[in-house]
Parts: sequence; structure tokens; C-alpha cells
Amino acid sequence: MNTTNSTVNINSNKFWVGTVVLLISILFVIENAYAQDLEKPELRQGYYFQAVPLLSTSVVKSEGETYGFFPGTGFYLRMGESLFNWLDIGIGGSAAWDYSDKYKHLHGHFSLEGTINPVGNLYATLSAGLGFSDFTRRVKGEDNIIGRFGGNYNIAIGYDIFLGHHKKYQSGGFAVSPVIGVQIGPSSTTDTYSFYLGIGLTYWTGRDKNKLDLPVDNAY
Repeated sequence: MNTTNSTVNINSNKFWVGTVVLLISILFVIENAYAQDLEKPELRQGYYFQAVPLLSTSVVKSEGETYGFFPGTGFYLRMGESLFNWLDIGIGGSAAWDYSDKYKHLHGHFSLEGTINPVGNLYATLSAGLGFSDFTRRVKGEDNIIGRFGGNYNIAIGYDIFLGHHKKYQSGGFAVSPVIGVQIGPSSTTDTYSFYLGIGLTYWTGRDKNKLDLPVDNAY
């Protein structure tokens, strides 16, 4: 006879939600204030869409016990817009499946994210949102299930390697994007940690010519 023990933790993050809404409002005002300024053409410009197949490993801590590391695979999807040449804002979501002989761990997240572009095509992404975890101990005759749904935080570093020949005043393009990151899901009873490595495909739409600071010969 199988026995199932479930522990589900749901966190309410009203303060975080209010902070994010306020931040988005401020960025929206700033973006519109500079909407009439012409921008210098950049490859990382406009809207972005990114898909990242990834390798992952995770650790679960619950009620004084630690389980892991478990290897697995998953995916990460991101989309958003470049507000300035150093700041992007968007949304992202992931899911991963990690396994071992006795355990399986399904986990993922959906979040709002901000991306800083400090130099060149290097970027760092910080995100906060909601995450889930379903951790099962697979033992004959007994399935112990630990679950959580609540706050989730992600930190990642990546680099866009743009493909093909680039025109002098090109805005946007396709890129291969190596990325490495960590996700943390804290709670009062169960904490989850996920580490991932992937190589994604990123598309930047670029800006319209009427929004770019171009020489007269290239503006039309």
C-alpha cells in the first residue's frame, strides 16, 4: 500500500508585487520621457525573444533534511524590450526535470526580470516572481511528496554572440547566447536551489530607422 505525504507551502508577496508594479511604472514614465530621443544603432536593441534549452541540477532542503544534487534538463523562455542601451525589462519562465535513482524533482518559475548590459554583449539578469517545486522520493511502497509554490528569485549571466555579417548601422539581429544561472525558492519549510547552464537562441528586432540616429544617406 502506498502512502503519500504532501507538504505545500504558499507564500504571499504583497510587498514584492507592489514594489515591482511601482518599478514598472517608473520605467514606463522614463521610457516615454525619452521616447522622442534618437538612439545610436545597436545589435542588442528593440524587443527580444529568447529560447534556452538547458542542463540543470537542484537541491531541496525540507524539515532539516537535504536532498540533492539531482541532474536534469529543461528550458527557459524570455521576452522583453530594451529600454536603454544598458537596461532591458521583460518576463521569463522556465521548467526543469531532475532525476536520480530514488528521487525526481519537477520545478520552474514565472517572473518579471530586469537585465543590465554593463559592457559589449555581456548581460546580467535579475528576476523575481512565482516558482513551484514538486519533489518526490521514489521508494517501493512509499511516495513522499514535498511541494512548494511561492516566491522565486533568479540570477543569470549571459553573452550574445551575433551571427553573420553585421552592417555598419545595423539594429537588432540573431544571436547564440551561452548563459549560466541560479534560481532560489525560499520558504518557511522547504527551500529549493537550482543551478543551470544552457545555450540559447536570441532574436533582437531592432529599432525602426525613424527612431535611430543615422547619417542622412542611411536614414531612408
